[in-house]
Amino acid sequence: MVKVTKMFFNAPRMFPIICLTGITALLALGILENIQEMGKVKPLLGMEHNSAEYLHTLIEAMRYVLELQRLFLQDAYNMP
Repeated sequence: MVKVTKMFFNAPRMFPIICLTGITALLALGILENIQEMGKVKPLLGMEHNSAEYLHTLIEAMRYVLELQRLFLQDAYNMP
């Protein structure tokens, strides 16, 4: 489940800190593994840490997983 753990208030914006935990983190790792096996991206260990390509790959995988979570894992009717 993705949780907003803290909110930082800076006028006029709010910045939520999102944590990937449990099944969502496992889904992200599975997606990264599959796109590497399919040859869509280079292996993460072969990329320079914090390079544009590395960060883009991680961010897109997390974006996709968070959308999957929103569609299939969250219970929209019983959210606090």
